[in-house]
Amino acid sequence: MQSENTKGFHIALLTIVFLAAFILNFISYGKMGNKQYINQYLHMVLFVFYFIFGIGIQLLSPVDNYMKGSFDMGFHSSAIFNTITKLIFLGALFYTGIIETTTGPALAKTVKDEMGQDVTQEKVLYESYSDYFTFKLLADIFLFVMFLFITVWSFSQHNIIGSIYENKEAINHWGVYVGFGAFTILHFVFQGLRHDILKNFLTDGFQLIPKKLLNFLK
Repeated sequence: MQSENTKGFHIALLTIVFLAAFILNFISYGKMGNKQYINQYLHMVLFVFYFIFGIGIQLLSPVDNYMKGSFDMGFHSSAIFNTITKLIFLGALFYTGIIETTTGPALAKTVKDEMGQDVTQEKVLYESYSDYFTFKLLADIFLFVMFLFITVWSFSQHNIIGSIYENKEAINHWGVYVGFGAFTILHFVFQGLRHDILKNFLTDGFQLIPKKLLNFLK
């Protein structure tokens, strides 16, 4: 069985890697339009990393205190909810990664602007439709908030941060799960809006804005 120190190391490693990746992503906002700062593979790499270290190791490892909690329904419901939330977060990473890997090469393509200067299509996108930045920023923020929820739940299962571990009953509460669900919905809504804009920009140059986007902007 995995030692507590090993599990704590895995959680700490995931936390450090994801914090660094999210910080890198937000910093890159200041380099919009520079092809070297288009994070084409960032979220897909995070998806693979989390699938292996966040989900895979957990599924292949013995359940903590299984014999102790084998007849405790609260024990099993908590384990199920924690697994479901991790899978939802994994799905959000995959959706974001698919968007970026499929559109990254086109956005990094160099074109001529109205002044005849070489710019990337990403820069043209930002200048042509300013709300795209808002949708992308909000989607990334809500994904980061989802990560914070997941991290706190992981800390509440192991005595890594005492104050969190001591309040694990309050943290593993249905109201907190509802909050996670709300941020999840918001993430997918704004990520979907961002995706719609991207598809129309790369195919029709914003000539055809989807109806659901127009309704949202009214």
